[in-house]
Amino acid sequence: MKKIVLSALLLALTAATSAFAHAEPQMFRIYACDYANYSGPAMDPGLSWWEKRPGSTTEILYTFEHFQLPNGNWENYKATWAKPVTGPLGFTTWEFTFLGGPQCKQTVVSPGGYTISFSQCTDGSTRYCYVP
Repeated sequence: MKKIVLSALLLALTAATSAFAHAEPQMFRIYACDYANYSGPAMDPGLSWWEKRPGSTTEILYTFEHFQLPNGNWENYKATWAKPVTGPLGFTTWEFTFLGGPQCKQTVVSPGGYTISFSQCTDGSTRYCYVP
């Protein structure tokens, strides 16, 4: 009887944990991005994509963001996604930070990672990216 109760409890815990998976950007997928109040090096509008770096977990993502420059070349910066909070509709809010650069405290990733909205950024910019 104890084994049955323990198994049922473990199954319920596993189901509850998987229901709260965080929405993340789709790695190696091209996003179209549009900026407001932006003075950085990326093309506006332009393209970006992310790749995970070693050490990433479900609670903190270490990435490179690759973005298109106005001359057509590509550049990349180290970026960190931290403090994920997933709401009831599956949208996850992250704190997104470029290494040595601005932080966007209200970065919202849609379920499946098809859209990303960057706001409350320390440099005053906002950005909206989507999978075309």
